[in-house]
Amino acid sequence: MTRSAVRLAALGLALAGCGEVPSPRRCASSAECAADARCIQEFCVADAPPVAVITAPPSFLSNASYVFGSSGSYDTDDGDSVVGRQWTVTAAQATCQASPDAAATESLTVVFPCAGSFDVMLVVTDQLGVPSAPRVLRVAVVQSVDPPVLTMGADLALDHRCAGDPLTCTPVDALQATTFALSASATSPAGGGFTYAWRYQLPAELAGKPAPTVTFSPDDASPAPVVSIATLGTAISGEWRFVMEAVDSRGLIAVGEQRVSVGNHTPEIQGAGAPFIEVSHAFNPAAPGASTGTMTALGTTPTLVVSDPDGDPVESVFTFSHSGDGSNAFLVQDLGDRATFSVVVFYGGPADGVYLIGPGVSRSIAFAAADANGGVAIASWEIRITNRPPRVVGPVPSMAVPHAYEAAGSRYLATASLSTFVDDDGDPLSLDAATGNPICNGKRLASGVPAAAEIECATPYAGSPAANAIAGLQAVTATVRDAWAGTSAQTTLTIGNRAPRLTSAALVLTPTCTQGSCCLIVDQVCEDWRWSQSASSATVPAPLTDDDGDPILVTYAAQGSCATASPASQVCAPSTCLAQLSLCGSGPVCGGTGRSGNIDATATDGDLSTATAFSVSASCPP
Repeated sequence: MTRSAVRLAALGLALAGCGEVPSPRRCASSAECAADARCIQEFCVADAPPVAVITAPPSFLSNASYVFGSSGSYDTDDGDSVVGRQWTVTAAQATCQASPDAAATESLTVVFPCAGSFDVMLVVTDQLGVPSAPRVLRVAVVQSVDPPVLTMGADLALDHRCAGDPLTCTPVDALQATTFALSASATSPAGGGFTYAWRYQLPAELAGKPAPTVTFSPDDASPAPVVSIATLGTAISGEWRFVMEAVDSRGLIAVGEQRVSVGNHTPEIQGAGAPFIEVSHAFNPAAPGASTGTMTALGTTPTLVVSDPDGDPVESVFTFSHSGDGSNAFLVQDLGDRATFSVVVFYGGPADGVYLIGPGVSRSIAFAAADANGGVAIASWEIRITNRPPRVVGPVPSMAVPHAYEAAGSRYLATASLSTFVDDDGDPLSLDAATGNPICNGKRLASGVPAAAEIECATPYAGSPAANAIAGLQAVTATVRDAWAGTSAQTTLTIGNRAPRLTSAALVLTPTCTQGSCCLIVDQVCEDWRWSQSASSATVPAPLTDDDGDPILVTYAAQGSCATASPASQVCAPSTCLAQLSLCGSGPVCGGTGRSGNIDATATDGDLSTATAFSVSASCPP
């Protein structure tokens, strides 16, 4: 049985102990398996990591060259092998670093410049890129006798410039020279000459990027070469480590390092302006059949000019973010030197206004310009959506309106159409119910543009005339709002009232008349009869009314004893106000007979009163 088959069977046994056993994934090729698995005998089998093995010399002296090997590393998977190696050397208890301190070669040739202990670590990878566990070998280095000494030139700090066609980037000094000089000087107690060799280590920032061209003049064996570094518009900045290994006549090696820092200036952005952009919005009513309209805001960022002080090629991009606006849209289009944006919020009612303006809403656009060396300049803007509150276009500081009594609602009522309002953003408007007056309420906004605020003032009728509760001066404030702000206009209303009035000055009753014996005979013809008139009475509409329809309190008082009215006092609505009127009778008299009397009446609606009199009469025929 192969190793892979054994591993597959072991996996099945382990899963069986856990209950349900998942079926291994079948495959026809490794391409159908996960990245860290391969197809073996039609099943995907997880790749086992390789094993790192280090071979090393038995002992170590400083300032000498040693070779560490990795050829014994292996992989347990059938058909797999070790294809990659990474060496790392670190000082465990030492005052210097190994040279080199890292490599990706099969074998590592290294110099320990001083005594101490060092950790040599190897990680190998297989064909699927799976790494091994690190293998670490600690080595003890003994100090060599009279090692050579190497003096290095001072570290350098340079800028860089990119120019020409094709674009070429090089380090430059303060005088714009495109080369720089390194220097190293070695001495040894053994005397004799030295063999020099320069090598360099790229800045960490250049890992994975196109390699620069590095030239030593006259060559890299000169103790003081002139160096040029060039790229074709790609990254160049960072800390370059130029390492010198000088070998004396005994074969002992002195190691030194000269660092060259190549600087970078970030790109420059001009024209960004203020860190925020304010734009107005507009309301778009719902289309026929739709339940929601939309609120939209459109804008453009400032037009930007980007430059790089070093002449680096620059790439730029606009990005954006938004939060707190629900599922509504914030769209940005990158036009290179500027960006346009649009905000769309669905509006079904004032509560949706929070998704446009907030609180809690954030929208921003950022522009990033990055050069080839990782320098990044950023301009950003907070997007602020503005709102124009409703405004008064037709103020009504004062007006007079009548009132009426509403029998169905048993209340006094006055309505008025007050100041007119408009919203420059086209937003839907609403009228606050509160007006600052206890008896008046905002009812609605009239349709149309501008819209008039319509209010209603009302007081209940509690069984006693009280027109004074509504009549007179009433200060009202109409407040009209969009989804975010309100605007108010105050009006002083004069609610009118009309006093009760007399509708008829004379009322005639139908009498009961009795014809008796003749009291005058001429030529044996009766010329006149005796008539008797009985007391008479009738229930008739009261001769008092109120043109506002208000209930009134009516009080009657007879001027004599013949004519009376009852009840003496009553509260009634004008349409239901009845009075029982009575007249006294008369004895038999020749010829016709009649009775009459006057009644004083007072009526009040609770605010205004009227005192008047009317006559009551009844007559028998002559």
